[in-house]
Amino acid sequence: MRFTRVSLIALAGFLLVLAGSAQDAAGFGLCGYDWTWKASPMGEDYRINPNCVDSAAGTDQEQIDAISLGFTEWSTTGGACFDFTYAGTSTGTSVTFNNQNLIYFDTTPPDGGGYIAANYHWVSGSNMTESDIVYNDQSYTWSSTGTPTSTQMDVQNIATHELGHTLCLEDLYNGSDSSKTMYGYANSGETYKRTLHPDDIAGIQDIYGVCSDCTDDGYEENDSFATATAISAGTVNSLQICAGDQDYFSFSVPDGYDVQVTITFTHASGNLSLYLNDPGYTMIDSSVTTTDNETVSGAGLSAGTYYAVVAGVSSAENSYSLTLSLTASGDTLHTVLGCVPDSGTLPYTLQLWPQLCNDDWFTRRLHGKINVTLANGTTYYNWRAGATNIAPGNCYNTPFGVNLPDVGGVHGTNTFTLIGTDITAAPYNQPPYSPSGDTDSDSCTTVGN
Repeated sequence: MRFTRVSLIALAGFLLVLAGSAQDAAGFGLCGYDWTWKASPMGEDYRINPNCVDSAAGTDQEQIDAISLGFTEWSTTGGACFDFTYAGTSTGTSVTFNNQNLIYFDTTPPDGGGYIAANYHWVSGSNMTESDIVYNDQSYTWSSTGTPTSTQMDVQNIATHELGHTLCLEDLYNGSDSSKTMYGYANSGETYKRTLHPDDIAGIQDIYGVCSDCTDDGYEENDSFATATAISAGTVNSLQICAGDQDYFSFSVPDGYDVQVTITFTHASGNLSLYLNDPGYTMIDSSVTTTDNETVSGAGLSAGTYYAVVAGVSSAENSYSLTLSLTASGDTLHTVLGCVPDSGTLPYTLQLWPQLCNDDWFTRRLHGKINVTLANGTTYYNWRAGATNIAPGNCYNTPFGVNLPDVGGVHGTNTFTLIGTDITAAPYNQPPYSPSGDTDSDSCTTVGN
């Protein structure tokens, strides 16, 4: 049994001699020992002595919380088969092989200090057996507030780095490594080491392999177009993407409808992407930002079955909710049913039967403008049809009579067009008529007496 010390370097430019191997070409360095001989594989829990004398370090619990966030970063973001666990407080104030991993603050640090913090390993052969971390409370002022000043060292920042040594990753000193948690220099006020760099993650996964405790949601296995989960308009909650997973959802779209799909999630917990595909599986739209939430949409789609596909970026895992909105394109009026010519005495009456339908989500007052073009070329404008308080999904059929003095003039094919206008407030039966870009037309053949 022997031990070795792995230290975090003090302020930039001040270099200590370290034990360990050179940096790996992959962007991380390995010390040559690990915990894989343990079934957990972590051999022992960590205990913390929150004994920092600096007021900025806060209460005992604030110190413990700051250090524990370092545990969480490696255990969660690291994605490897290795979990740090907190086993409670300790009164220990020395680097001692006692079958307990210890983190504490020391006003008279071992080996005379000269470091910000140090990680002491006990090893047997290639096996790590214990790891103690000591913070130098003699030369540095510590902060657990989350926002250290330019004269304070951040407890969480240094904990995350030192716990990387417990995993047996080495310090890195190349300029290209300066954004990594395992970079061997640190400064007061620094916090970036709290968040793992992809090379830090690659290092721990190289030692312990990729492991996930992610639990699939209840809609699996919906990992292909063929096995897509059928959904309708609304929100689906409690969804989950696991590493290497893709979630497929299918939904029916009526002809001429607009579609919007949104997934809601916290980007910092794992980046997700969203895609919209047509009935032939061709992608219509994609959303691949690096912010919270993603949205895709399609306008005026043809009737059919469409698909939303959710994927984790670089094997990211995250929970999310999905919202599907279907909205009729253009106006809320559609379909002329037909016309019925009357026979008998003059004047001749042409009966039109327009149908006003509410495809929106709210009760509407609806109004339609009707243009009639007769077989003889005469056009009548601004004949009106109106309906009030039409509930979503309902239609209103209303006959309109066009009084024509010349029966012979209407023999033949007569065309009429309905232009939709959505009017939501009184006076709902008055001009102006504002075409909304969607018209419906039909024609009929009339005869006279």
